[in-house]
Amino acid sequence: MGERQTVAGAYAKIEGHEVLCAERYANIHSSLERVEGEQKTIRNAAFALVAAMVGWMAVQIYDNIKPKPAPAATAVVVSQPPAAPEPAAPR
Repeated sequence: MGERQTVAGAYAKIEGHEVLCAERYANIHSSLERVEGEQKTIRNAAFALVAAMVGWMAVQIYDNIKPKPAPAATAVVVSQPPAAPEPAAPR
């Protein structure tokens, strides 16, 4: 009879171990889901950053490629000082 009690005790320990392992598995699973969510957020941010950098580089390249407008013609105005009044003739 001692052997039966030992086997029953072993089964009880195994069942307790299974319950504990199921709880641990649930905790591990929830932690992994949280990490995967954070990883997805980081991946999306990195993708947005790369897209912004590519856009910025395209603008820089386009600005250097497009033809530059011709400089505006400048007019030079030469003004002469007003003429001095002529002395009045004696009367």
